[in-house]
Amino acid sequence: MLYENVSNFYLLLFMIFGNILYSQSTNNVWKEVETETEKLKKAVDTKNESAEAESYYNIGETFFNNRNFSKSEEYFLKSKTIYEKLNDKQNLKK
Repeated sequence: MLYENVSNFYLLLFMIFGNILYSQSTNNVWKEVETETEKLKKAVDTKNESAEAESYYNIGETFFNNRNFSKSEEYFLKSKTIYEKLNDKQNLKK
């Protein structure tokens, strides 16, 4: 009986700390995306296509590093389209 209570206690602790770590990770991702989105807005407003593509790429990289591959692909493709339009061969290698 005591062993079962101790096991349940450790399981509860693991769940709590796991949720805290996941929450912190998710918050960091959204902070990074928010920061890069502000840069993206400035790039669009100033019609700076190179900076726009770089922002799309950086947002995609943030999602990729957080293992959100479908979202990262969406942003990588947006950056690729702009880099192709600009004939930016260096950044197309990314």
